[in-house]
Amino acid sequence: MKKRVVCAGTFDYLHPGHIDFLKQAKSLGDELIVIIARDETVKRIKGFFPVHNENLRKKNIEDTGIPDMVVLGNLDSDILEILEKLKPDII
Repeated sequence: MKKRVVCAGTFDYLHPGHIDFLKQAKSLGDELIVIIARDETVKRIKGFFPVHNENLRKKNIEDTGIPDMVVLGNLDSDILEILEKLKPDII
């Protein structure tokens, strides 16, 4: 059975630390799924919108070729609901 790893973040300014983080996460299992924080969620939690919109941030992570899948987080108040759907072995 495949081991599914999920990680999440804003990834507004993609930098070498993010790349290292994604590679380390990928090494923990067979499948890596990255959840990109929605613009509205970032605003609610951090108090400001990210510089880059959620679709560009998602594309930038996809373009690294590291994750197997990149998804946008939930817009609902329950931002952890997506984990019930993805059913990760490791977060």
